[in-house]
Amino acid sequence: VYGWGLNNVGQLAQGDAFPEFTPARITLPAPAVAIAAGRSHSLAVLDDGRVYAWGDNGSGQLGDGSRVAFALTAQPVPGIDNAVDVAAGTQHSLALLADGSVLAWGSNASGQLGDGTFVRRRTPVDTGARAVSRIRAGGNLSLAITEERILLAWGENSD
Repeated sequence: VYGWGLNNVGQLAQGDAFPEFTPARITLPAPAVAIAAGRSHSLAVLDDGRVYAWGDNGSGQLGDGSRVAFALTAQPVPGIDNAVDVAAGTQHSLALLADGSVLAWGSNASGQLGDGTFVRRRTPVDTGARAVSRIRAGGNLSLAITEERILLAWGENSD
C-alpha cells in the first residue's frame, strides 16, 4: 500500500505529519487485500483478516477506542480478525466480515453506523446487516449489497 498527499493528521502512516509529494510505502504487518480512504483516515484489510487504520481519529473512525486525535502509523482495530473488505466515509468506517455481517464505527451524526442511534462509536458496532457481499461509504452514508442483490442504505438522506 502506498500513499501520498497532505498528511496533516497522519493519513499517510509515515510516522510524521509532513506531506508526501511522491508515493510512500505504508508499513503494515502483513500484505493488504483491501483498502479504503475517508476524508483524512485510511483503512486496510490484511490477508489474515485483521483491519488496520491510521490518520484522523477525531470521531473515533480508527476504531481502537482511544480518544487520541490521530495516529501517525497504522494501528490495529481490536476485535476484528475475519474482515474481507473495508469502506470509509468522511469520518466513519465499515468492515465487511467473512460471515457477511457488517461492523461500523466513528461519527454517527446522521445514523451512518446503522445501529439505530446517533451516538458516536469509538469501537466497532454491529450494523445488523446480514448476507452482505459488498460495502461502500461516502460522506455520511453507508451502503451494502446483499448476496440477493438487495441494496441497503443508511445515514444521511437530506438530498
